[in-house]
Amino acid sequence: MLKNNRGHIAATCSMGGIMAVRGNSPYYSSKFAVRAAMIALKDEIRLSHPDKNNIHFSIVYPWFVHTPLIDNLDLQFRYFKVN
Repeated sequence: MLKNNRGHIAATCSMGGIMAVRGNSPYYSSKFAVRAAMIALKDEIRLSHPDKNNIHFSIVYPWFVHTPLIDNLDLQFRYFKVN
């Protein structure tokens, strides 16, 4: 990508990379780590190779999927409640 000055790096994280909910710190820690790794990689490329501006970065944050991992969570938000 650096050689060709083009490309796109994408990662799938989950909403757990933006906000943590009480009850599963290891899971949320891993999602925050994905987010931090992508931010760090983007910054590293931008600072080390300022002329390489056709390399793009995306993080996909899917909503919580109904799995046993979140069965006991009581997620409350300002406009709606998920349980």
